[in-house]
Amino acid sequence: MAELEAVLIMQGLNPDTCLRREAYRKDLPYLVASFPSEAAASAVCDRAILIKSIMELWGEASRHDELAAAIQTLPDAFVNPHLSADVSWSVTVDAFGMSMSLDRQEEVRAHYRHLAFQGPVRCKGPDQMFWAIEQHTPLPTGQVAPNSIPEKVYFGREVGRSLSRQLVTRCDLKQRKYLGPTSMDNELSLVMANMGLVRKGSVVLDPFVGTGSILVACANFGAFCFGTDIDTRVLRGKCDNNIFSNFDQ
Repeated sequence: MAELEAVLIMQGLNPDTCLRREAYRKDLPYLVASFPSEAAASAVCDRAILIKSIMELWGEASRHDELAAAIQTLPDAFVNPHLSADVSWSVTVDAFGMSMSLDRQEEVRAHYRHLAFQGPVRCKGPDQMFWAIEQHTPLPTGQVAPNSIPEKVYFGREVGRSLSRQLVTRCDLKQRKYLGPTSMDNELSLVMANMGLVRKGSVVLDPFVGTGSILVACANFGAFCFGTDIDTRVLRGKCDNNIFSNFDQ
């Protein structure tokens, strides 16, 4: 939540306006939010490290049949552009904390067959990806009981999928040329950079820089980076590699 609030601020959006905080639960990975445009939602998704995707919510209900009925009342002008003959599509069924059998997934998809999909089905890389998501109450273990009944179901169209995993992989410590015993985790460094509102033109000082992990993350977002460390040996490096080798890499 802290990272999302920071990314919203960097995009010029007010977290208090965008986020439906009263419905947020820490035991679930779902959050309903409002964005001024699809482009704004996509920009937030592209920058955030801990957001997997953002969907345009077509409806929510306590059961799939209720949700399907509600979607049928949506205006044609809203729905039809995403279902036209030149648009490939897929419907993914998902639930946090549990695995759904193929039969169960098909049972869920059957509720939404009234949607007038005209284009071809494409399981990988469709033009439009739709999601039917079930929200279950997790057990203390984080998993869901096999016979659990959904608390709520959602249906929507994906409008943004995070590219952050590519950046996390690019900054992977396992591939880093120069490491120390306390090098900051690459993913956490990127999250910290977001929470620090680091963007192009920012000036960042790390007074305990070590091998520069936090500054490498900040540099990826366009910051000017400076650092100091009481241990000059860690700055000098070894075997022709030092903190600058990480920035060059």
